[in-house]
Amino acid sequence: MDNILIIDDEKNIISFLKYNIIQEGYNCFSAEDCQEAEIILRNNPIDLILLDINLPDKDGITYLHDIKVRYRDLPVVMLTASRDVDNVVKSIKNGAYDYITKPIDLDRMFLIIENALKLKRLESKVSQLERELSEIKHLNGIVGTSKHLQDIIEKIEIASATDVNVVIQGESGTGKELVAHSIHNNSERRNKRMVVVNCGAIPDTLFESEFFGYEKGAFTSSISRHIGYFEQANQGTLFLDEISEIPLHLQVKLLRAIQEKEIRRIGGTKDIPIDIRIIAATSKDLKKEVEKNNFREDLYYRLYVFPIIVPPLRQRKDDIPSLVAYFINMFNKKNNKNIRGIQKETLEILTSYHWKGNVRELENVIERAMLVERTDKLTPLSLPQYILREKEEYLNGQYEENIPLEGIEKMHIRRVLKKCNYNKNKTTKILGISRATLYRKIKEYNLEK
Repeated sequence: MDNILIIDDEKNIISFLKYNIIQEGYNCFSAEDCQEAEIILRNNPIDLILLDINLPDKDGITYLHDIKVRYRDLPVVMLTASRDVDNVVKSIKNGAYDYITKPIDLDRMFLIIENALKLKRLESKVSQLERELSEIKHLNGIVGTSKHLQDIIEKIEIASATDVNVVIQGESGTGKELVAHSIHNNSERRNKRMVVVNCGAIPDTLFESEFFGYEKGAFTSSISRHIGYFEQANQGTLFLDEISEIPLHLQVKLLRAIQEKEIRRIGGTKDIPIDIRIIAATSKDLKKEVEKNNFREDLYYRLYVFPIIVPPLRQRKDDIPSLVAYFINMFNKKNNKNIRGIQKETLEILTSYHWKGNVRELENVIERAMLVERTDKLTPLSLPQYILREKEEYLNGQYEENIPLEGIEKMHIRRVLKKCNYNKNKTTKILGISRATLYRKIKEYNLEK
């Protein structure tokens, strides 16, 4: 049953609409201002909003913009007291699905609501298919050829065939969440939801309400029931990222839920059975955290059934060429580029670099390089200076701390010219530029032999 939210400061309008909307078989929520609407949106899955243009605490068109920024796919139908053309135009420009004038024609309103919800369901199905295709592509092509990666793929296959809890350990940016998605998407739970939780981002005071949920009236601001992470992931997978960040005094509550396989919402009187698979990830060594008394030993053994260690990129540099090719293909499509490859010298620089940010850093570097590259192959000039600084031999030992980008370009062209014995044809092929560009650069930088 679809949930419709009415936001209007006129109580008689709310009563009239609410009665008719419920009669049509929809669930209905109402708010008299934006602040009240925010609470409802945070705690309930709303499918459509009827939004009045004139509100007491914020202009309706401004609030429409705010809604569409955070809930892009949520259809919003504007309510206006008159045929105000300017407001209608502004509303449509800001993402409104349609508008209804007051006094309200119920037949027209329900036709608009029905069409908006049909479109939302269709777009949701398309998005779900796109996500599934994207995940399958990612799953089937965890990129690389190194022995380390083959070991990880083998462990993913083992974990996917079982329902045991898994801990994925590795530095930030190594792809721990990708491994978790791969396990879930290959498991028997793949048709159910995988809920991703960043444990380090949950304040202590919200831990219980976020994980276990609460009943309406459990505390002052609980105007409706809230479903926690455990229930959201029921019959699916709960991925606890950076689990070592959960404070020690809260770990016992997490342990009980995992151990007993049931939870109770705050303010509730009944235990709710849960059937979930736990996958946890951490950038810390959990065993050492146990020894330091930062992590409960009983929770450690409950989770650490099947560990998967993801090594840093600097320990599996054989994967860098495959990753670079993968990212070039990905960003060609994303950013409408036509980069056909990478120069050998550029790849050597990337392979020799110490990747502190791991695969995530490499991904960012490739996207940035593709945006600034002017040829059809990635050249060293497209790389960030901090990477080139690590490669002193590339700069022929002439690097200075404040060297500008033009200086790097000049030294690179001079180096290639010398390497090719000033043969212009060979030089243009290596640099990936035209003869006209080369001659212009030679003249600009005074590089004649």
